[in-house]
Amino acid sequence: MKTVKLREDEKRMLVESCEREVKGRFKVKALCLTDIVDLESHGGRYFEVLAVLDKYPLISSFSFKTVNAHYVSYVMVDSKFFEADVQKGLLGEMFSEKITFFYIPLINEGYLKGLELELKKRLIKEQVTRLAIEYPELYREFLIKPEYFIYDIIFQRCRFTPYILWKFSRLMKAVGVEKIKEGFFKAAQPLIKSGLLSTHDDYLKIARSPLANGVKIKDRFADYLKSTTQILIRHGLGALQDSSTAFFQAVKLGKLPELLSFIDKLNLLVEDPQNYIFIPTAKGLSSLSETFSMSSLLRKILPDGYGKIVAVEKLGGILNSVYLIRFEQNGLSEKVVVKKFNDWVGFKWFPLALWALGTKNFAVLGRTRLGREYSSNKYLYERGFPAPRIVYVNLREKLLVSEFIEGTPLTDIIKPLLSENGGEGLQFLRQAGKIVALAHKNGVTLGDCKPENFIVSEKERVYFVDLEQATFDEDHSWDIAEFLYYSGHYLEPFKPADKIDPLTTEFLSGYLEEGGRIKAVREASSLKFIKTFSFFTPPHVISRIANICKNYG
Repeated sequence: MKTVKLREDEKRMLVESCEREVKGRFKVKALCLTDIVDLESHGGRYFEVLAVLDKYPLISSFSFKTVNAHYVSYVMVDSKFFEADVQKGLLGEMFSEKITFFYIPLINEGYLKGLELELKKRLIKEQVTRLAIEYPELYREFLIKPEYFIYDIIFQRCRFTPYILWKFSRLMKAVGVEKIKEGFFKAAQPLIKSGLLSTHDDYLKIARSPLANGVKIKDRFADYLKSTTQILIRHGLGALQDSSTAFFQAVKLGKLPELLSFIDKLNLLVEDPQNYIFIPTAKGLSSLSETFSMSSLLRKILPDGYGKIVAVEKLGGILNSVYLIRFEQNGLSEKVVVKKFNDWVGFKWFPLALWALGTKNFAVLGRTRLGREYSSNKYLYERGFPAPRIVYVNLREKLLVSEFIEGTPLTDIIKPLLSENGGEGLQFLRQAGKIVALAHKNGVTLGDCKPENFIVSEKERVYFVDLEQATFDEDHSWDIAEFLYYSGHYLEPFKPADKIDPLTTEFLSGYLEEGGRIKAVREASSLKFIKTFSFFTPPHVISRIANICKNYG
């Protein structure tokens, strides 16, 4: 599967097919191709087309057609709403996003190019505003490469709408980041002329404050959150359409395994945008992502008794910095996990909050999440809960050091169980249910109860290894729903939905056996959870799990 160029005969075909689609009822103000994929096994091609229509009564609509042995996806939007989405992000940029990185104009190129520049200018201004809010003492010193604006947009959206990264990764190979970067640098020129930005060799600098004069940063930040809430809610609705569209397209194109593998590997695929922001130092430029050396920091803050640090390995994760540290002393070796709790400020935390909007509230400040993990872990560990032992905590640096649990992630057991040939280890699902029930009996909701946060140790004991979203409340149904519905997205495409049944029943059996409440199980089938996890799991699998929860016991 690769992205290919558009031929002239294909351009004519797409214009004519769009005209047939609207049947002369609406004027096509602009038309562009936003994605094109060569389907090697199929012999045809897939086209995604954005049609901007005058006085379109539905605001937007989506359809999927077969035209001359090709697949064509039509995204239609009213011109006034499209322009408002470009100028103000009115619809959460679910439509303007389609002309952010790549598109081929088919009708009214000048109109589209003008809006593209207007969109990128607004996005850049918003991005430097967030930098000023997050780093009020430092932002004037930043040297920013244009790539920052590209990767920051992807970083903000990918965890909430994984399809964006799936699509973007293909476009990067075909178009190249250099070509995409040119568009952002061009859009920055008006901001340079206005004095907001300046150039410094190949870098951009924030020349003056993007915040309103006389407005305190904390007040401006509160206003920023308030003014964007409605936009982000609409973005949540848009992402639902985009995610379901992506799932439908992937199934139709026979590429669902590729899409799901992208979702699973987001931590590895997303490049940190802060790699493209630099701070001048006496020893040269230092990127914003290199805020400290973990090994040197540990030597300063760890108490006496630890030996020589012989290995530092960065583990997965884009929302926290997580490291595996190996010490050696008197011939003995010990491994610990060090987690630095970053603040999820700016747009970084919005996708997570919106993903569970109205269902679950996430803690976003690093110190808050550190406090949650420390207090809940200590509380449960002392009561026999299988969680890593806390070794050390440093509130000033927002660091937590805990023992490293050698073992196998529960997801590596779940995936074979849901595959065609099946697998072993169903008993670990029962153990996981017992762990969740044990936490609930002790008054703790785990908060981030995905299967990937469970480790099966070498002694075949199941551990839970992430408690930074844990709370002392009775939101028990959230944990059950997250574990089961998230497990369901590992079911291979086109496999019968009933393959999820044994995993679901084993987990629930363990949960009730350890004293979990049947009421929480039944509540896990509610619509709010079905809505939340529909971004990750196919509808027929969610329906199967929900029915089991609803009728269990």
